[in-house]
Formats: sequence, structure tokens, C-alpha cells
Amino acid sequence: MVIITIIDTIRLLYKLVPLLFLGLYFSGVAYRIPKLMKLGILLKPLCSLSRLPSCCSLYFTLCLFNPPAATMNLVEFRKKGMIEEKAIIVAYLVSGLPVIIYIIFFAIGPIALPLLGISTSILYLLSLLGCGLLQTIIGIFVGNIWLKKGLEKEFDNDNRLEDLPIMSILRISFFGSLKSLNSIVWLLIAIVFLVFFLEHSGIMSWIETLSKPLMDILTLPSLSIKLISTSAMNLVAGCGMAESLLSQHLLTELEVTISLIAGGFLYNLGELWHTILPFNISFFGLNLGIKVAFPLWVAIGISEILVLVILVVLRA
Repeated sequence: MVIITIIDTIRLLYKLVPLLFLGLYFSGVAYRIPKLMKLGILLKPLCSLSRLPSCCSLYFTLCLFNPPAATMNLVEFRKKGMIEEKAIIVAYLVSGLPVIIYIIFFAIGPIALPLLGISTSILYLLSLLGCGLLQTIIGIFVGNIWLKKGLEKEFDNDNRLEDLPIMSILRISFFGSLKSLNSIVWLLIAIVFLVFFLEHSGIMSWIETLSKPLMDILTLPSLSIKLISTSAMNLVAGCGMAESLLSQHLLTELEVTISLIAGGFLYNLGELWHTILPFNISFFGLNLGIKVAFPLWVAIGISEILVLVILVVLRA
């Protein structure tokens, strides 16, 4: 059992690690090119639609390339009195679309493409894009209820990054990506090994118990329960299992996509405690961190449910 687990882990990481590095590298390069930050002008309509200050256009732009750096920028705006607490919550909700674009290009895309193939990957990534878009729509709706008109202020986001020579950007990004990959890959190896070990040992049966009602609601084949359970624990391992199910024609592309989104929904149920709350409290403090985390958690869950409904209707 251990040998099989090791083989599955190596096979998956062999495909995955080089693409993860490329995702980190291109993200680092893009983040350090000031001219790309001018893409923020394309995101300014999100500010006006949700009644947010125009400084949030820089926050949304940074979300396309480096979400933690974007959050730090929001913290700075708050310290300078440029944005109020309610506006921060709305900005977090509205950022659903730019954040999911970042995740698709620099995180999940490099995982999905080599494992799921082009057509299934496109369907899955479009579904994720739909989740982000729906979250943004929820944020715009909340902003129009919570925030007053006239909060928009002119904001100049030019020259906020040092304009380095391109070779320096490439070099700094390369070594920065290696450092980030080194910190990620060891945790990734442990997680993937653990998930495959639990799968082969049968210990994951309790997670399958949680997945079964969701599988029944979505009217999926019984084989989907393992895919939902695995992707709820770790998306990388879930995509690895999906590759096997697709290659054996045991599940269709749409069924795999529904299962992965359903697994993501189950994962999100616990994400509040192990990711969303700790992350936001570390940036905004206890009080505001909690206020930011709960609406975000609810909005993500609602968007995933709506996308699942759309996918199930398409399958029917």
C-alpha cells in the first residue's frame, strides 16, 4: 500500500511541480512590471458599480497578480483613512472575479491542464470563473445596499512599484519563485502523500459519508463519491483521480466538473476556520478580520451552489 502511494505521489508531482514553478514565476514577473498595473483602469468600473473608493481599482489589479500583496495594500489604505470598514468588506467580496482569474492562471490552471486535458479543463475553469463572477455580483449588490454614493475619490496608482530593468525583474522573480516553490513543495508532497495513503487505506470512508448526500442531490454516479471526497481534501489529488476516471471513461467531463466543484464546496465549509479566518485576522486584526471572513465565506458558498445548479441543469 505504501509503495503504491509513493508511486501515485511521484507520478502526480512529476507533472505538477514544473508547472507550479512557471505559475509562480510568471506571477512574480507580472507583479513587478509597473505598466501592467495600469490594467487597473479596466477594473475601475467595479468601484463605481459597488460604490467603492477608486483606490480599490489598485487592489483589484494586484489581485490579478498577487492577492496577499493586494490585501496588504488594502491594509495601507485603511491606515491612511482612504477606506472604511464596510468598504473593505465589500471590496473583498467584489474581488471574487480578479482573484479567481489569478487562481485560474497561476494556481489551478497549471494543475488542471496536464491532468484533466484541454476540454475538461476549460469546462472546469469556466465553472470556477463563474463562481468568481457570482461572488463579485454579490459584492456589488451588498455595496449598493451598505455604502453611500459619492465615496469615490480620484486616486493615482502610478509609480507605486519601482520600474526595474527587465533582466532584473526576470532574475528577482526567478529566485523568488524558487524560494516560494521550496516552501510550497514540501507541504504539497506531504498533503498529496497523505491523501493517496488515506484513499488506498480506506480511511477516507468517513469523508465519503459526508459526500454521499451531496452526490445524491446532484444525481451523480456512485463513482463520483470518491472524487468529491478526494477533491474536498486536496484539489491536486482530486485532479489526479479525475484523470484516471476520465481515461477509463468512467465519468463524463461534465460529471467530473460537477464533482470537483462539489468537492470545493465541501472544502469551503471548513476553509473558514483553517484559512479564511486566520488569514484575515492576521491582516486586519480580530474584530475586522472576523467581519471580513464570514461574508466572504458565505459569498463563496453561495456562488458555488449557484454554479452547481447551473451545471446540473446542463447535465439534465
